[in-house]
Amino acid sequence: MISDYANHDMLSFYPIDMVIFYHSKTGYTVERRRHKIDEISNIHQAVIYGRAKLAGV
Repeated sequence: MISDYANHDMLSFYPIDMVIFYHSKTGYTVERRRHKIDEISNIHQAVIYGRAKLAGV
């Protein structure tokens, strides 16, 4: 799911947790969970390259 970028959107409540919206065979699913260490690194890189914006940080 995480590697299928066309199939999901992520809303990050950096640095603690995230909400992921994705489409599955049964419909849309919403998942809220804590960030993993590597995901925080990915968020920082996305900000550097202009693919994400951090708010309230």
